[in-house]
Amino acid sequence: MLGGVAAALVTSAFLRVSKSRARRSAVSQPKQVSIPAAKQEFLALLEKQGRDCTDKEVIAAVESLAALSPTKDPATTGTFLDADWRQVSKSTFPGELRDEVYTLGRLSFSLYEPLDMEWQIDKTLNPVRPSSDSKDGERDYEFWIQLTCVDSRYPKFRGLMKNFGKCKPNSKDSSRLEVWFTGGSFAPAEDMDPLLLPEWKKTFGTAIGAKKPTLFSRLTNWAMKMMMGLKRPESVADDGSMRYEMTKAPHGYTDILFMDEDLRITKGNRGSIVVVDRNSSTT
Repeated sequence: MLGGVAAALVTSAFLRVSKSRARRSAVSQPKQVSIPAAKQEFLALLEKQGRDCTDKEVIAAVESLAALSPTKDPATTGTFLDADWRQVSKSTFPGELRDEVYTLGRLSFSLYEPLDMEWQIDKTLNPVRPSSDSKDGERDYEFWIQLTCVDSRYPKFRGLMKNFGKCKPNSKDSSRLEVWFTGGSFAPAEDMDPLLLPEWKKTFGTAIGAKKPTLFSRLTNWAMKMMMGLKRPESVADDGSMRYEMTKAPHGYTDILFMDEDLRITKGNRGSIVVVDRNSSTT
């Protein structure tokens, strides 16, 4: 009889230990989250936090999502890399006046005048395509910024600012793209009222003509030309466009933290995190 009682006690203790271990195992095992669900959660948080990728919660969510990235060697994967990407996170220009409103000087790194003219960013696109003369995986890498003038001193201009560049995979890091820019343009947007074109040309032509170079600005322009091959806009074309060139631009980089068929998250060499999705209106 004592043997039966002892056996029962041992069995009971074994069952308690087994249940305890099972509970600890259940707690210690992380919950498996599907990539679509994780993306949905991340995008909801991003919107809640004002699309701000400097927010601590958003940064933590980026790190969590990056761990789930399904694309191996994303910098070399043209299948997902080539797209008309549309920025869904907040713009990263310094000197924001109010939500997505900046001066023209801030938006263009002081390339276009009047520098203090206020514009609102409506949409930012990042088209990526194989270069016609592609080598070493080189691609065209551009940024198009659709803008509306919100400065009461000027008409309701609509503009399109383009920055042309190149990118290619880093030879030592298959998640990193080397990026450099070759030039750009600023012109009336296709949907701007054509009756505003004469006023556009007058506004920007006068601003370019009125700019009086100082000794400091001449030295700066000379240095930029020597170091970067920068040629600033000097006139307004008949269609209202202004252009700059940069033949010796330094290379920066951007790390692809997450990328699949419809979402890409990158972190640039200055720490800026940018979230883009495929622009459904053009793909």
